[in-house]
This record gives sequence, C-alpha cells and structure tokens, in this order.
Amino acid sequence: MIFRNLIILLLATAAIQCQQLLPPSILGTNPSLDPFKALAPIIETVTNLAHLADVLLRSMSYHRELGKEESSLPNAPKTYTYNSTSDVYREAVLYSKLCAASNCKASYDKWDCGENCNSTVPDGVVIRAFATHPLGIHGYVLRSQKEKKLFVMLRTDSSIRDKILNLQRKLVPHPRIPGAKVQLGLLSAMINIRDIVYRTIRDQLKLHPDYQVRVAGHSYGAGIGSLLTVDLAQRLPQLNSTNLAAYLLGKPRVGNPVYAAYVAEKNITIKRFVQAADGNIADGYAHEGDEYWLSSNTTQQIVLCPGPYETKNCSSSLGFGEADDHYTYFGVSQTCEDNIYNVY
Repeated sequence: MIFRNLIILLLATAAIQCQQLLPPSILGTNPSLDPFKALAPIIETVTNLAHLADVLLRSMSYHRELGKEESSLPNAPKTYTYNSTSDVYREAVLYSKLCAASNCKASYDKWDCGENCNSTVPDGVVIRAFATHPLGIHGYVLRSQKEKKLFVMLRTDSSIRDKILNLQRKLVPHPRIPGAKVQLGLLSAMINIRDIVYRTIRDQLKLHPDYQVRVAGHSYGAGIGSLLTVDLAQRLPQLNSTNLAAYLLGKPRVGNPVYAAYVAEKNITIKRFVQAADGNIADGYAHEGDEYWLSSNTTQQIVLCPGPYETKNCSSSLGFGEADDHYTYFGVSQTCEDNIYNVY
C-alpha cells in the first residue's frame, strides 16, 4: 500500500508541476495538453504494477501484525451463521452489486449500468449525483419506489485525488462526538459532501416520509459511508435504527474506540462485510458495527460477529491475509474498466 501510494503521489506531484509550468492560455485553448489526462496511460501501467507489489506488501504486513492484533481483540459472546439461501446472504450479494455499480461511471446521472443495476434496483432513479471540487468525492442518491428506499452510493478511491486524500490517516477529533477521533482524509471527504447528501435526503423524506435510507460503499467509499451515516443520524431526527443503515464492504478502520462506542450507544446500524482474509492491519483504530464475514472464497456461508467492536472470531482469526480479497466481494468484482483513466 505504501509503495503504491508513493508512486501515485509522485505522479500527481509531477502533473501539478507540469500544470504550473504551462502557460494558462495554452491550457485554456487546448484541453488535450491537460497534464493529468496526458499522464493517464502512464498512471494505468504504473498503478497495475504497483498493485502487484501492493498485494505482496499487504499480505506480508498482515501476517506480521496478525498476532499482535488478534491478542488484543475480545471474543464474540456469540456468533451466527447464514448460508447462501438466507436473506442475510442475498442482501450481501445485492449490496456487493450496488457498490460495484457505484464504482463505475456508467451508473452516474442515469441508472443504466447493466446487470448490476437491473438485478438490484430495476426501478432505480438517480435523483442527485455529485462530484465535488477540489476534493473530487463522487457518488449519488438513488430512489426506488418499489423498495421504498433511498440509496446513498459512494465511489471508492478510483482517482488520484481520492488516493492522495486517502493517505491522510492521522487521527483527528470528530467535530460532533466528544473524545472521538477519526481519520483525517475520510473526515475531510465526508465534510465535503455532507450538506449535499443531507439536503437531498431531507427533501426526499419530506416527499416520501415512509422511505428507508441505505448508505453503501466499498473500501474508501465505505470509510466515508460510516461517517456519513453517523452524520445523517445526528442531523435528521426522523432517522433511527428502523429506517437508516449502512452496508459497507472492505471498510477501513475509521476511528478510535470512542467513535465505535458512540455508534453502538446511539444504536446506529453499520453492517461491515468482510471477504475472506481482507486484511485489517493493527493501526490504533477500532472497527465499529457488526462484522459479516464470508470465511473463504469457496464457502458460501456468512458468519456474523456482532459489535459494538471487532472480535477475534471472524476475519481476524485467519492466519494469513490475501490482498486480492479486497477487490472481489461475494463473487462481484469491485473494480471497473472505465475507472482506468479516472484521474479526477
């Protein structure tokens, strides 16, 4: 991860320097000279190579840290198992497809991304898409009349700006939870979109007061989704555990134990889905919510380890991490071909 992020950071720095050297008049009259777009093919090649190194580095790091991490985690008082015919498993597959759709540009503005759209929310209507500047946080709000749900979908870190922001992992105070600390980059991203999402959900709930709200995202999008779900619960009193929930795949640790305890105390529903050995490296953070763990790529069985904190009975019980588990969830790839040139 460090190796890949350093390469991406160097490429982004080079692009910015090129942009500063070129006269504004040239950039204004000839968009093809945009250094970010010019570097896109190089970024694709280098990122693919860096990804291979990332697979090895994440696995090695996970293996080294596992003993320390597992020894500090509590046992789950009780675990639950669900097979592939259960509602829990079907729901996991559904949100895996929704998250995959949110990572592809094809589903933005219009809900027409093909199988992942048609098989999940066939009557979906995008009522608000957003792409902020300068941070570049992407997502949209989807409405389903049949399901009576509003889906807040958040894109993963598929652009250079996302990846640079995701490097900002310092713990900083949460502005509205005393004692809680959260990751700086994720908090900055959430603050960048919070008012957009808040106003959209508020207005939609005025029109459809019986609708439920679902927040979903993968990886970086899942981290933002955790903070955004808490923000919606704080700002919209009509939302509670009966009509607000987050479905987060491959979520990084977002905050400290105080943040996790707040989520539990306020009864905010956060469902954290983990594929096989998608690694959690010991880093001083604490996962919030319940963990739904697909124990292996071949076993169609989910183990539920209830929160409020992560335990040693689910994904942390594995002896070796596989970084590629992060990119495919419940048989659904979370990568997207049209994100190759997603430099913005």
